Amino acid sequence: MQLSHPQALADDAAELFRLLGDATRIRILQALAASDELCVNEIAEAIGASDTKISQALRLLRTAGVVRNRRDGRHIHYRLDDEHVRTLLTVTHEHLTHRARP
Repeated sequence: MQLSHPQALADDAAELFRLLGDATRIRILQALAASDELCVNEIAEAIGASDTKISQALRLLRTAGVVRNRRDGRHIHYRLDDEHVRTLLTVTHEHLTHRARP
């Protein structure tokens, strides 16, 4: 895939926004941004969702290259893939905060 091609870039961006268009996945990313690295049960506890729901969301996020994981024995720890993901969260928060101002 050529990201320099305008249609390919638009398609990939739309796919990323669809992936991020879920509040649970955004809350997972926010928890990871705040803590650097967490396992499934820690994320579930932090955002008040079931381990199953978190695992399913993490699978999608990992497949899309938004998060990465590290195995430590029986535990799998997740973290943001890179600073670009943190930047997306920050810019989104800034935009929403800016829009909310009178």
